[in-house]
Amino acid sequence: MTKATRRGIVIISIIVAGLMAIGYLARGARRPARGSVVEMSIGGDIPEYLGDESLSDLLGGERLVLRDYLEAIHRARDDERINGLLVTIDAPALGFARLQEVRDAVLRFRESGKWAVAYMETAGEFSPGNAAYYLASAFSSIWLAPPGDVNLTGLRAEVTFVRGALDKLKIVPDMDHIGDYKNAMNFFTHKEMTSEHREAVDALIEAFYRQMRSGIAAGRGMDDGEVASLIDRGPFLAPQAVESKLVDRLGYRDELESQLEEDNGGQLPLISLRRYLQGGRFYDRGPKLALIYGVGSVLRGENDYNPITGEMVMGSDTVVRAFREAREDPSIEGIVGVVPATVESRR
Repeated sequence: MTKATRRGIVIISIIVAGLMAIGYLARGARRPARGSVVEMSIGGDIPEYLGDESLSDLLGGERLVLRDYLEAIHRARDDERINGLLVTIDAPALGFARLQEVRDAVLRFRESGKWAVAYMETAGEFSPGNAAYYLASAFSSIWLAPPGDVNLTGLRAEVTFVRGALDKLKIVPDMDHIGDYKNAMNFFTHKEMTSEHREAVDALIEAFYRQMRSGIAAGRGMDDGEVASLIDRGPFLAPQAVESKLVDRLGYRDELESQLEEDNGGQLPLISLRRYLQGGRFYDRGPKLALIYGVGSVLRGENDYNPITGEMVMGSDTVVRAFREAREDPSIEGIVGVVPATVESRR
């Protein structure tokens, strides 16, 4: 090895070490101060997975997915610098499964002995607020803005049929299915629910209702009967919600922060979800698992994504290749497959 080569190796090693040190220091600078509170907002839809070319990425803003929220809550639970969790709940449009995942993460966060506060301007303005309130009931304290409502009104289901419109157009749907409880085609072939279709919908709604009712009861220190009675009496104006023990305090956001600052030892260093994740992820350690998503319509070929509509295609070739690569990677100890309820197959 020549002297010039050795000098080059030394210079490159110094540069690499310097870059690693800068990265380590930058990551450390993003670490929150002791007594910090992780702040996040849960509203609208939180996707479970986004395509590589989502519209938000193309416009320069990376959109957070469900895993980001869950990892932040899990990491904050074990982070000795974090004292609590402050979440603004604003009309979440999550499916019941995703809503339950976030709620369970909050409950596990509270098991560490830390506090978690939910703030809502309203729970269901001009619409049912069941999802928002069910999520809020997992928190140790619920604040509601004075003009707000708690529209805890119970669950319902609507089923649409287009057979009547097709008859007027002289279109006759000809479709196959297996089993009386396979009711997807009923949308085209029927004008009303069959007894099996009604039984399936009733069973699903009843299961959701039982889970929601028991979760609220556990979160608010009530029994199922009390919660059922409250749902039958809903909706509630803000003073009625306090009187019924559905919420703990009425107040605006600045009043909430003043109270939290007092309870948090005279300071309230808030750290946003996005900034908190920049300091590290919950799954940076431990066994390495491959996480493979199957989202969208199931078709042959490669995955596809429409950044305008958000529609995804789960391509057979892409999914098979992902499993093969995970199987052949010696660092991967297992595979976790995530298949949301929106998956459908097409021929």
